[in-house]
Amino acid sequence: MSSDSDEIPVDETCGFEIGCVPKTRKRLPIRFLQCCATPPGALVVLSISAFLQGFIVNGLINASITTLETRFELLSSEAGLIASCYDIASCVSLLFITYVGGRGHKPLWLGWGIITMGVGAVVFSLPRFIAPAYSPMLYENMCLINGTVPLNPVCSQTSLRDYRYAFYVAQLLIGAGATPLYTLGVTYLDENVTQVKSSLYHGIYYALSIVGPGIGFLLAGAFLTYFTILGENPGIPESSPQYIGAWWLPFLIFGVITFIFGFPILLFPRQLHGTEEVRKNRENEMHQDKVAKEVQTNEDFGKRLKDFPKCLLVILRNPTYIFLTLGGVIDGMLLTGLSTFGPKILEALFGLTSSFSAVLLGY
Repeated sequence: MSSDSDEIPVDETCGFEIGCVPKTRKRLPIRFLQCCATPPGALVVLSISAFLQGFIVNGLINASITTLETRFELLSSEAGLIASCYDIASCVSLLFITYVGGRGHKPLWLGWGIITMGVGAVVFSLPRFIAPAYSPMLYENMCLINGTVPLNPVCSQTSLRDYRYAFYVAQLLIGAGATPLYTLGVTYLDENVTQVKSSLYHGIYYALSIVGPGIGFLLAGAFLTYFTILGENPGIPESSPQYIGAWWLPFLIFGVITFIFGFPILLFPRQLHGTEEVRKNRENEMHQDKVAKEVQTNEDFGKRLKDFPKCLLVILRNPTYIFLTLGGVIDGMLLTGLSTFGPKILEALFGLTSSFSAVLLGY
């Protein structure tokens, strides 16, 4: 081991951190992993995490919505609520996670968030295993004639719609778990790179998050070509409204992958080695508002929950932040509706299969 690595403070090495109280907290370093605790290493790990988030949330889930409607006899409003539960969880947990996590160990919040997101994806696949086995012949000429809503009163008496609560819980877990990615994750990168490299790092980070949904739609389309009960011949063509693809399989596979991927993030240090000066410069670049200047000189500000209202006031008085946020809100309003119900519109208007609709929207 080189002499440089021996001089790296324990708090700036990869390792396990034990304890939450500052006075009792202890870090167990893994020094041979220090080569990964660099700005490029952090960028790779966080970019892959952003890719997985977009892949699952905006790709797999949105591509599977129409299939879930058919399989579990859901109304469009109920299917829409499944997609909305992600945003609900994000909104509820956002302020707490960013305020508390922003002054704590960011990689720990990020790592446990990714692990929670993986658990949520696995939970999303559970109705496939706990619901009664799907048999398309039971529905022929009786149920789901239009592929979405049962026309026969007998069908509406089934309990399949009750499984939507599993999807709600799964989406709440995914939403809460993904919240640190675009708050603490971006901040962690920003704090550990110079201003010159910051834009490049953010560009790569967001590029991976944008590619994720497209790949998710394409892969979901491929999985939907297989019948939901693998290895079984349903006896009907894929173009039939009663054909249910293997919507659950990618959630199970990539949920496990995401769960495992969260653990390496837990090993990252609070700050990367040699970035102390970068952090000081970042603090000097803050918006020069009157209230912001008042709290900037207070070293204890932000360490207590009662400082939160004033901290929020500083943010709301920053016009650049406000207008960028409004731009993001409008962008999200346009894309969320299209990505959620786009496949269903393609199926209804052009008679396409769920798999082909997902592939088209992915492109």
